[in-house]
Amino acid sequence: MARSNDPDSATSEFSIMLRDNSEWLSPKGSDKFGYAVFAQIIEGWDIIQQIMTLPTRTDASIQMLVKPVKIEYAYLTEMVVPQAFLKSKLSSD
Repeated sequence: MARSNDPDSATSEFSIMLRDNSEWLSPKGSDKFGYAVFAQIIEGWDIIQQIMTLPTRTDASIQMLVKPVKIEYAYLTEMVVPQAFLKSKLSSD
């Protein structure tokens, strides 16, 4: 989930990572809070490949598209809740 330096500022913007950025996105990476990673592309990869050919620029060492691409819709196909989250909820009740 995209956000500013404030860890509670994420609203509706997100990024599609084209490589494994798990170290940078983790709390040990870019800052002590990390970023939420919550989705997987299951169809439409051909569209992502077209987006990958668009012009980019580098902003604060992050490669970004020169012109943003508007994603008109995304949808949830199933919800997966991590076991660690469930265990912490059960033990706190």
